[in-house]
Amino acid sequence: MHRKRTREQTASLIIQLTMVLSILGWFGNAVAPDTVSNILLFLLLIFAASVIIGKLIFVSTRRALIMGFGVVAVLILRFVELREFYYPLAIAAIALIADWYTAKL
Repeated sequence: MHRKRTREQTASLIIQLTMVLSILGWFGNAVAPDTVSNILLFLLLIFAASVIIGKLIFVSTRRALIMGFGVVAVLILRFVELREFYYPLAIAAIALIADWYTAKL
């Protein structure tokens, strides 16, 4: 089943994305990543931005959430210095399997 989005929904998503990216830009420049709460807030902003971008691209909340969790997982691995090339590939494979599994439910 193909879903269509109205212009109002698209405009709302673009406004939300602009707001989240503005807050993310301010947060990245103004706040130092010295505490765990600052890092968690940064990851939360990245998650929100990636979910909104996923909703614009995929027109599916389920796929947008899976994409958001994948992006945050890659950033967490980078933060803890796990930078091997196969980690993002493994996360992408897990995301594809999660999408396939949730589509079957």
